[in-house]
Amino acid sequence: MKKKLNFLAMTPRRTREWDEGDDGRVRVMVPRYGSHRLGRWLATRVDRGPIKVRLDHTGSLVWKACDGHRNVAQITELLAPELHQESGDLHDRMSTYFRELEVSRFISWQ
Repeated sequence: MKKKLNFLAMTPRRTREWDEGDDGRVRVMVPRYGSHRLGRWLATRVDRGPIKVRLDHTGSLVWKACDGHRNVAQITELLAPELHQESGDLHDRMSTYFRELEVSRFISWQ
């Protein structure tokens, strides 16, 4: 029997390098040729840096809050005043956003 996981109790951990622009928005570094063996080899042969995925304001706030210690519920409560939304409405937005981060392999779950 599969055990059901409580999404709000899960803790996201960033899996990509990142930096912050002058405007405070986060840029996530994605390897240009993938992170598999052939991609890493090709990246050493071609002098091109990673692709920088620039997050919007909300995404940047969420990304910075993903410190590997806070769970989704804590991140939602932390950002609710900043995003001017009730935490109940924000839970739906957060679940969608975290799914997108997971599919893009920007985060993993602890």
